[in-house]
Amino acid sequence: MKIDILDIEVVFRGARWPTLGVGIDSGDYRPQRAAEQAFRATGYRCASHALIVVAFAPGDMGNGEPRIAARHIYQHMEEDCFVCVGAIEDDQLARGTIRVSALLG
Repeated sequence: MKIDILDIEVVFRGARWPTLGVGIDSGDYRPQRAAEQAFRATGYRCASHALIVVAFAPGDMGNGEPRIAARHIYQHMEEDCFVCVGAIEDDQLARGTIRVSALLG
């Protein structure tokens, strides 16, 4: 088993004003819509340095949903932007719901 520890301080060193956005949605296209809300919450800020996207959902999250959410935001970033994607099971969310948090810097 391989475990990677992401040191946010190192990743965002040199970034100007990291910004956090959060979106939540359910139903069809939930990762895209939640990602759009998260990106909107950052003021549609384009990251030149790093993008961290974490998707939270109860046990019904599909394998590709975190990547779909990240891709939806990444299309607005600079090409050489560092990207990290994660998924966390959160049983406190209602079934069918996804929450996307995006940290841009």
